[in-house]
Amino acid sequence: LSVLRIDHPEVRSRAAQATCQSLVPSLAKALRGAWEAAAAAMWAREEDSLESAMDVEEDMLGLLNDLMTLEIAEVGEAVCRCVLTSSLLPMLVGLDPPLTYPE
Repeated sequence: LSVLRIDHPEVRSRAAQATCQSLVPSLAKALRGAWEAAAAAMWAREEDSLESAMDVEEDMLGLLNDLMTLEIAEVGEAVCRCVLTSSLLPMLVGLDPPLTYPE
């Protein structure tokens, strides 16, 4: 994040490019993994695993938020695109209504 704040056009451009191509997709994948781990922990009723998954989710969302607050258009677009296509939509596709939850 510090490199993205450097006020030099070439540095910022390359840092944004690397962020969009590498960091953001990795964060989106980790977020999806955290959601999958949380779901598995809920079904298995494993409180410690659920807490760990939620901690990872909080960390990933915090990093994504930090990237969004930099107000770099291409980075913000990459965050939205990757979270939507790599994390959120695959989870929604997996839903099979009617939803049931463990008791």
